[in-house]
Amino acid sequence: MGGVEGGAEAASIVVHELPSMFRRTWRRFRTFEKTACQALLQEDIHTVNDLVYRQGQALQLSGMGSTLVTLYLKDRLGFVAHQGDSRAYRWRQGQLELLTRDHVSGPDSHVLTRAMGSADYEPADVDLLALESNDRFLLCSDGLTGMLSDTKIASIIHASADQRVGQNLVDAANEAGGEDNVSVIWIHGLST
Repeated sequence: MGGVEGGAEAASIVVHELPSMFRRTWRRFRTFEKTACQALLQEDIHTVNDLVYRQGQALQLSGMGSTLVTLYLKDRLGFVAHQGDSRAYRWRQGQLELLTRDHVSGPDSHVLTRAMGSADYEPADVDLLALESNDRFLLCSDGLTGMLSDTKIASIIHASADQRVGQNLVDAANEAGGEDNVSVIWIHGLST
């Protein structure tokens, strides 16, 4: 979380711990049943939240935290999970669809109501996605969405070759003022 002491450390814990936990979870659980998968993902996210919180306490960094947006794809289904104001979008047939809802105190606020590392953990939003051929996904920080409207993001995606989407979005956010760190991941779903 930009401007919060220990934010980089919190993000590092989330980035390093959550993927390995997800991999262990999916080795234990082979089927993709919605309710059970959501519960397992929630359990993993809660565990990582507690790791971030305990590290913040150990370092005496009150309020140390990180936002989270993650996507898990398997076969023709996927799950998106998030905490905070990092976002997930789906690009399908030339249309950009927001898949997450910012956890902030108001429509124009940057005050988070949920984040990783909270002592009073609130469950992450975890939603099931049905995949179609040629779906693409954009995971991004508020450094992108704070500088570019969804309409502008869609126009950049539309005008970019797949391998250039991420860099073109980062460049556009920086050219628009680059007031925050910009993180972008462009993901190919199913291929035809």
